[in-house]
Amino acid sequence: MRTTVSGKESQCTVTAFCCYPCIDSHHLVRFFFVMANIKSQIKRNRQNERRNERNKATRSEMKTRAKLALAAAEAGDTEKAEELLRLAQKRYDMAVTRGVLHKKTASRRKARLTAQVRSLLA
Repeated sequence: MRTTVSGKESQCTVTAFCCYPCIDSHHLVRFFFVMANIKSQIKRNRQNERRNERNKATRSEMKTRAKLALAAAEAGDTEKAEELLRLAQKRYDMAVTRGVLHKKTASRRKARLTAQVRSLLA
């Protein structure tokens, strides 16, 4: 999409009115913000920001637990790997409960992680 900023045209992959940066190789990072005028939308934006922070923490913890389980399996520590695998699976289930992941996505990730750990331990 072509946008005009201070008389100069630039090729941006992001629409002109959003809250994300437009990054191109030939210009600096520019942010375009649009403030909502409607009270309910202002509140919804605040809620979305808070939920995004919570979801980010949950996703980060899921990745960390999975990495720890794989690292323990690579080291050959069977008991620790099994325990960490169980904790990782628990985090996936908690993410489903909180609405961060879809049920089938969590199931698929748990199955893949279990298969990886089992193959490393075998």
